[in-house]
Amino acid sequence: MKTEIFQHQAQYSDLEIRNRESEITRRKLQSTIHSIKGNIRVIGRMRPTWENEIQCITIMNSLELKIEDIDQRISYPFKLDRIYSDKATQLQIFEEYEDLVNASLDGQNCTILALGQTGSEKSYSLEGVIDKHQHHGIILKSIFKIFSDIERLKEQGWKYDISVCFFEIINEELKDLFVFEEKLDRATLGIKNDDKAKRSWVTEATIMKI
Repeated sequence: MKTEIFQHQAQYSDLEIRNRESEITRRKLQSTIHSIKGNIRVIGRMRPTWENEIQCITIMNSLELKIEDIDQRISYPFKLDRIYSDKATQLQIFEEYEDLVNASLDGQNCTILALGQTGSEKSYSLEGVIDKHQHHGIILKSIFKIFSDIERLKEQGWKYDISVCFFEIINEELKDLFVFEEKLDRATLGIKNDDKAKRSWVTEATIMKI
């Protein structure tokens, strides 16, 4: 009986070691994919044309588009890393960035910036519609994936500590969204850089541990 227990324990330990080794291999492969795709990527997403708007952007293919002036006498070609039409779903957009979420869990620093003029539906891409799962944006889908993966990795012996900051940069003003505006002097918020440690942080930031 004891011999059988020892055998099972040895098999279990061997499986644990293999699990960790396979996870390390996955991380290395993930890092390689991340490098191949590029550390800096520019992704374009079209929104539907509103009533009385003139369509001046034409998607040529998944990598190229052109922008024309109103009278269509001049066109400006652009080549991006990926271009999505207004028919793209929230899931398709998230899958484009999913490897960045994986990279963050592997300890890499990652940033996703949504750039565009007012009305370009940046908020929809990032936040989406909270009470409709199929319309969840990058932020919500990333949060669900992070905690789902953490639970899976815990079974393999990995440990994580999670702290969260939530900021908004609007009109060149940095706002802490975890603090009511009337309770915080916005002038105290600034960005500090440490070149040696290769990290940046916001001074006087509200940090919430989860």
